[in-house]
Amino acid sequence: MKYVLNIIAIGAVVLLIFGIIQFTKSPTYYSLRQKLNYSTQGVTQGVKKFIEARKHNISMDYAPKRKRRLTHVEYQEYLTMYMPNTFENFSPQQWNKFWALIYEPIYDEEKEFKRRRYRTKEEVEDELRASYTDFSRLESRHWRDFWNSAGISWKDE
Repeated sequence: MKYVLNIIAIGAVVLLIFGIIQFTKSPTYYSLRQKLNYSTQGVTQGVKKFIEARKHNISMDYAPKRKRRLTHVEYQEYLTMYMPNTFENFSPQQWNKFWALIYEPIYDEEKEFKRRRYRTKEEVEDELRASYTDFSRLESRHWRDFWNSAGISWKDE
């Protein structure tokens, strides 16, 4: 009985090897091999893009292009004088939200992997127009004065 099981196992291994040899000679094997080769190239490209996105995000954490000032009190006073209807009753949370629009990076979701980036000047202006009605009336020369009052130069664009 013991030898019968061994003979059956050896026969199964031989059939398996014979099947593999026959499969490597078939056209299905070559098409599968091409598909696997393309998919491994796609995987390596995907891993490469993922690593690039992570490196970019980490570099933004350690060396940001835009740095928040230690305190914004002086600029908050200028802005309150510039647009008293909007900024006069701002709470600390609203000021934090305002400064975060300018200084905090966002995730760019258009790409395959999320990369952090800063909002552009136009994006910040559009967001402010949508959030506060007083900003919808500003023209380009007013925006220039506004950014000077806020102490923002937009050099990183």
